[in-house]
Amino acid sequence: MQGKNQLITDMYDSINTFITKINRIKTGLLSPPKVLTFLPYFSSTCAKYENDFETEQLIELLDNLISEFNNRFSDFKFYSPLFNLFRNPFSIDVSIIPSNFHQEVYGIQFDPELKALFGSKSIIEFYKVLPETYGNIKSNAIEIISMFGSTYSFEQFFSKLKLRKNSHSTNINDIPLPQLYLMPTDHCILAILPEHIFLPIFLCVI
Repeated sequence: MQGKNQLITDMYDSINTFITKINRIKTGLLSPPKVLTFLPYFSSTCAKYENDFETEQLIELLDNLISEFNNRFSDFKFYSPLFNLFRNPFSIDVSIIPSNFHQEVYGIQFDPELKALFGSKSIIEFYKVLPETYGNIKSNAIEIISMFGSTYSFEQFFSKLKLRKNSHSTNINDIPLPQLYLMPTDHCILAILPEHIFLPIFLCVI
């Protein structure tokens, strides 16, 4: 699920999509004539062996799978309103987000220039140029963009470090390390967070 330029909101959408598909399969199996038109091969197999096909065990497995997903990713439910705010602050219902965002959301939703800017730029570029007067909204964007970013950065860093340290170059000192730290860093994070802020934080984490 983790990858370059892959935001946590994209991963969360993928999880929800998968759970929705599983629920749809379960609903299809529970209906009197099994409705599984979106799974043609499975549907034809069920029809062919209808008398011998027991759905109870399959439904139990699907229930366990859904339960496991809901438990494993239960923490995301807390962030769901903040994810929605990040995706589109112009259409968010203020009743589902914390009160400290309300004033800024009211302001941004009635700003036609920012609304036009949101439609013309990528979401990362939009938050990059969002005025500091919307500090809470921008901080929320930085937090979401950087979620799990260190995990991906560490993986990329050690992969590149392994390539750097080979038979032709067996010695490595501290001089190029800051540049090596930035090499694997997700450009999304660097785009919205200034280097003079990001680099000290990143070095402290390492």
